[in-house]
Amino acid sequence: MSHSAALRRFWPGLLALAALTAPAFAQEVKPRILLIFDTSGSMGFDIESGLSTGGDNSVEYPGNGGISRLFVAKRVIRSIVETTAEVEFALMRYPQFEDVDLNNGIGREGFNGYAGLDENPLNYEGSCNGGTFQDPDFPLRPYALAARFEPDNENRILAWIDNVEDYPANRELRAEGPTPIVESLRLAGIYFGQELRRDDAARCRRNYVVLLTDGAESCVIDDPQSAVNRAVENLRATDVPGLDDPVDIRTFVIAFSVDDLVARALDEAAEAGGATPDGRAFRADDEAALRRAFVSILAEAIPGEVCNGEDDDCDGRIDEGALNACGLCGETPAEVCNEADDDCDGLTDEGVRNACGRCGEVPAEVCNTIDDDCDGLVDEGVANPEGNCAPPTDEVCNGIDDDFDGRVDNRPGTDEPITRGCSTDTGACEVGNEYCIMGRWGGCDGVLPTDELCNGEDDDCDGITDEISRPCGPAVNIGDIGQCRVGRQDCTFIACLDDPDACEDGGWSAVCDDARGPSEEECDGIDNDCDGMADEGLFNACGECGMAPPEACNGLDDNCDGRIDEDANCPRGYLCWFGECVLPCVNGECGGETFCRAAWPGNSFCHPDPCVGVDCGETFACSADRNGCFDACMGVQCAAGEVCDPRTGACVAEDCHADGCGAGQRCEGGACLNDPCAAVQCRADEFCREGECVAVCRNVQCEPGQRCLDGQCVPDDCGGRCLRGERCDPSDGACVADPCRDVVCPRGQACDDGACSPDAPCVHIRCPAGTVCVDGSCTDHTPAVEPTLGRVVPDAGPDLGPRPDFAPDIDEGPEPDGRLFDEGPRDGSGEDDGEEPGGCDCRADGGGPAGWWLLPMVLFGLSRRWARR
Repeated sequence: MSHSAALRRFWPGLLALAALTAPAFAQEVKPRILLIFDTSGSMGFDIESGLSTGGDNSVEYPGNGGISRLFVAKRVIRSIVETTAEVEFALMRYPQFEDVDLNNGIGREGFNGYAGLDENPLNYEGSCNGGTFQDPDFPLRPYALAARFEPDNENRILAWIDNVEDYPANRELRAEGPTPIVESLRLAGIYFGQELRRDDAARCRRNYVVLLTDGAESCVIDDPQSAVNRAVENLRATDVPGLDDPVDIRTFVIAFSVDDLVARALDEAAEAGGATPDGRAFRADDEAALRRAFVSILAEAIPGEVCNGEDDDCDGRIDEGALNACGLCGETPAEVCNEADDDCDGLTDEGVRNACGRCGEVPAEVCNTIDDDCDGLVDEGVANPEGNCAPPTDEVCNGIDDDFDGRVDNRPGTDEPITRGCSTDTGACEVGNEYCIMGRWGGCDGVLPTDELCNGEDDDCDGITDEISRPCGPAVNIGDIGQCRVGRQDCTFIACLDDPDACEDGGWSAVCDDARGPSEEECDGIDNDCDGMADEGLFNACGECGMAPPEACNGLDDNCDGRIDEDANCPRGYLCWFGECVLPCVNGECGGETFCRAAWPGNSFCHPDPCVGVDCGETFACSADRNGCFDACMGVQCAAGEVCDPRTGACVAEDCHADGCGAGQRCEGGACLNDPCAAVQCRADEFCREGECVAVCRNVQCEPGQRCLDGQCVPDDCGGRCLRGERCDPSDGACVADPCRDVVCPRGQACDDGACSPDAPCVHIRCPAGTVCVDGSCTDHTPAVEPTLGRVVPDAGPDLGPRPDFAPDIDEGPEPDGRLFDEGPRDGSGEDDGEEPGGCDCRADGGGPAGWWLLPMVLFGLSRRWARR
């Protein structure tokens, strides 16, 4: 045996020894695939006819019975995500706006095929621009990324494609909008850049984009094909800090139900993407073709070890599983007849020697009284009927006259067919015979095995009697759902003959093992009634078992009824006000280091901040350190072209926003224009808005369930409960924090949705004394449902100041001149400017400015999204 042959023989053993002594290897790094899902309006078209389905086959929008492309694509991707553990997936759609009932279909006929949107609007509206790749908390900005790369994110992805929506808790992919392929690929690059920066395996991991689209780019007008190709090529050179070379993110393209012209355009994008071997997009016109496309993509994307001296699957090992038995690349060499172990299996020339144990073809049998072909027979097939050289052979069932007697398949010397035994004498079976007819064995005349029955017989003739059971118990028609379990009932036919009372009819045991049926649903996390749902109907408003927790004065919705601090307990004489227990003012005065501040007419409370609610006018600012209003611009020197903003003390550009305009004008966009309200004279209970007198909401007590708007009581989504410093969120009827409550704006601007703007609705509105401007209307914040004074509680908590020795229904003292707040001094002198006579100083010691605007106190734990205004 040669040296090389000996090495090949012992090579498998050497590999096994190396495996036992080698260190543990790293876990394989999974590839990442970002699915860009086409959510354009054409995805609502029928997969076969190409006509609009009027929906998308979901629960909310079933459509007219056609099968939409969106439905087919969701079903395929759902099965891929559920069954592919070798890949990490993320999901991105085409950019869309979101908000409750955002899209009623008006003006969107070319962007969706949904019917009846006037009665059942969509929560989505497609966009050519993705302001961000993911920002679901800002509904007025489009976003694209639905599910990130993260461990165990399958359910997050599946929730988007399960054809059921509970907005906003459970969103759904909808067919609405254009086809912004370039923008989607740009957002994909931004997202991959973020992920790669924090990916420890970025040097080794494979990253892909799968673009599934049923159309070509529709948002880029000038040379859209080149724009798509550049976007794909940019992904292939993604720069990542810390890596020497750019990361090659390759793109697969699936042309879903498109014509040849669009397919050729997508082929160019696929070639630029560099993911498919032939450089073409996958064509798919039905569900089966779409599944085949994804199977091909996964086959390309999932790394496999190749015999090339490199660690292809990034698991710390090289060429594992790719070397053949001889430890070399390529197929294992075939064994040949050469006295060597060619296939390295420890055997020499196995399976290649002929029946005579030599190399080469088996010698042919010749009539020489020798077994030439080494099959144990001598001169078979070469003797003649006369016995020359070899005797006749026995007849076998093959349709040939083997014994040369002129008859086929017959018993020797007769015309009867040859036979063989069949069946068995075990159990109910009986031995019989099979007959050879036309070269084939016919039926058995014995008794053959049958299916086992519960009858005391061994019907299947396996030596065991009645070894069968059947399902039983109360869950037979339910199945193993929830706590229910289908039991098993054994056949005890023979035992039942001795004790029929212990059995059911037919010989079945009366015992049903392991059976368990449904019971009344309990709040225990178990599906007791076996309907596929656990604890349904048993949770309290907070989604937990048991009674809802009581409401506490903490600025939180403790009992989950959509209201905050209603009927919350405070010490006797205290009132729960914005998460704090506060004392009412007594005759306009407060004790200790607190100040009297008003909420609405007839209600005033003590608070330690002297600037809570103080309005110092347009020329002064309020400071707690100075106990009132002061000139913030005193001593401030501004550069040429700038002036000091008296409310902030900051230097701003010198235009009409800072300097103001002349009589009869107002500042708009930095220019002075005619003021439509300049010559309008309104009554004391009115204000001017764009030249028209509008009633104010002052001392208007509406019924519960209403609020005041322009002097009239109108229905309110929040039931009239919202107080000063709060706004109503119409999406769920809850009072939430006003984002403008702590915002102080410079001259010529007003707060709108938490930010100062020269275009805010309140910029050019001057409200009468006692009211303030909110969203372009004047109000004194009189609520329809007032808070109540606190009841006695065992533990008053922290020291809240002196407790009054009187009952809760105390006299809070008169309101000065019926005014809700005082506008404060205009010239820093502490004197009123004369526009509104009177005034009030609510400090116990009589000093400081008179302020009646009660800003919100600390709102703890409010996390609800502020609906757009």
